[in-house]
Amino acid sequence: MTLGHLNGQTEHLRYFRLSDGRYQEQVISPTNPRLWIPELTIGLGLWLGEFRDLPQVWLRWCTADGTFIPTDTEAAQNQIHQAVINLLQMGLTTAQVAQALSLSEVEVQQIAANYEIPQ
Repeated sequence: MTLGHLNGQTEHLRYFRLSDGRYQEQVISPTNPRLWIPELTIGLGLWLGEFRDLPQVWLRWCTADGTFIPTDTEAAQNQIHQAVINLLQMGLTTAQVAQALSLSEVEVQQIAANYEIPQ
């Protein structure tokens, strides 16, 4: 069994494992504060970013290689970005892509610029 604790005041993550009937603190890298929970086959890590309009350090799920798992909002945004890229690469105009995806032309242009997609 494992326990994790995030001190909201210091933003310090502590991790404990049950071993021989006692919880023992495990070492977590201060430069890459992520930990793997083998019993759950998932990890946790500290992420500095904005979630629900609150910029701060958050405790987030991550994969075995330490990659943070996208939130629902991030996943949806990634799908929209991929759709924009695909449609532009198929030869649709910015206006056509905007209409097809219910976006503004400015939004399509910004996404294309972020991914260096010619328009």
